[in-house]
Amino acid sequence: MNENHFAVTKLCHVIRWASLLFLAIVFVVQIISLFIPTAYFTGLAPLMQLNLAGISTQVITQLSFDQRVLVALLSAPLLGALLWAFNHLRKLLISFERNDFFSRTAVTHLRAFAGWILVAKILAWLTVHLRVGVIGHMMADDRLRSKISLAGDDFTVLVLCVLFFLIARAMEIGQAAVEENKEFV
Repeated sequence: MNENHFAVTKLCHVIRWASLLFLAIVFVVQIISLFIPTAYFTGLAPLMQLNLAGISTQVITQLSFDQRVLVALLSAPLLGALLWAFNHLRKLLISFERNDFFSRTAVTHLRAFAGWILVAKILAWLTVHLRVGVIGHMMADDRLRSKISLAGDDFTVLVLCVLFFLIARAMEIGQAAVEENKEFV
């Protein structure tokens, strides 16, 4: 049992740090792509180019600093949802580290994590279109259009969120069974 607890604790730490790293990368990409666009690195080979979904680097370089701040603020709800989802994931992992797998607290954090990830995905879709619309308006360019696209990874996120809700319900049923069995013993 002690080995299993150590393995769960270690996995929880890995997931927590990987999630924190992912979240930090998301924030860094937002900042770099808006305020240090790759046009500043024109002497370098174009191996990798960071840009926000729906907006080319050429368009970003045409925006003033104030306009870039406005575009950055459009991402605030999405980034807030990701932060809140990470907060619930962190609390869920802490519950797991304490061998508290089926408590109401763990189930609540799993549901909240799944819900906020779902909200973040919806906000990501909306943010892309909002950015393009706002930039098109600021630049008075009717040629800037947003495309609606759904990819396999979008569907995967939706299915995973639904699966997390199902797992949370199964955890609740399991906890109720444990509590019922305690009454008989």
